[in-house]
Amino acid sequence: MSDHRMVFQTVVDASQSEVMTALTTPEGIASWWTASVEIEADALRPSFPSAPLRFDVTISESGPRRLVWTAGEFPPPWQGTRCVWELSDGPEGGTQIDFSHRDWTDNNPMMGMVTMEWARILDHLARYVETGTPDPRTPAGAYEEN
Repeated sequence: MSDHRMVFQTVVDASQSEVMTALTTPEGIASWWTASVEIEADALRPSFPSAPLRFDVTISESGPRRLVWTAGEFPPPWQGTRCVWELSDGPEGGTQIDFSHRDWTDNNPMMGMVTMEWARILDHLARYVETGTPDPRTPAGAYEEN
């Protein structure tokens, strides 16, 4: 597998522990990524109403400043990729978030779309940790037919 990656960096007005809580708890993840998520031991299971597939992520590394998710059972373009979150002090306060989604295969057709989507998702994360107001990119009931 090649190490093609997308890389993002942002600084948020929140503590590192607040950001890590948002990244590692069901309540936190449900407040910025998808409203439907389960965490059991080292397994993260987000679900998305518009994609009725199984999504399994292994929490392969977790510390106070670094978190690594490895995609297991996921749509094929994601399988084996890793999401790496690294936190540090922001240059003028707050927390700097360095995020990369790594290990994409050569010529993966999903990489461009996923890059744009992560930019949107990270914006939701920033809003949530700065305000405390849940704002998941995929809210409960999203895409349900009436």
